[in-house]
This record gives sequence, structure tokens and C-alpha cells, in this order.
Amino acid sequence: MGHVLKDFVAGTFLIAAGLLAAIAVLILFFILGLFLHVLAFLASALFFVMLLVLAVWFVGFAYRKAKEIQRQ
Repeated sequence: MGHVLKDFVAGTFLIAAGLLAAIAVLILFFILGLFLHVLAFLASALFFVMLLVLAVWFVGFAYRKAKEIQRQ
């Protein structure tokens, strides 16, 4: 009868350890998901800022080329 009790306690310990590990991984993935969403937002914002900078540069470049062509 002792081995049955020992198996029951070991099984209970394994289930409890698995639940704790699952909760820890769930919290880790939640934090990682928040971090990656913030990182994706920052990357998207950087892309739009660089797109705006490129547009301003292109307008200046086109203006200089038009003035250069007008001088010739």
C-alpha cells in the first residue's frame, strides 16, 4: 500500500509542478507579447517617420533639379 501512496504523491507533485511551470510560461509569454507589440509599434512609427523624411528630401531634391533645369 505504501508504493500506491508514494505514486499518488509523486503524481500530484508532477501535476502541481506542471501547473506552476505553465503559469510561469504564460506570464513570460504575456510579457514577451507586450514587449513585442511595443517593439512593433515603434518599428512602424520609425518607418512612417523615415517615410516622411524621405518625402521632404524628395521634394527638396525635385525643387533643386527643377531650378537647375530652369537655369540651363
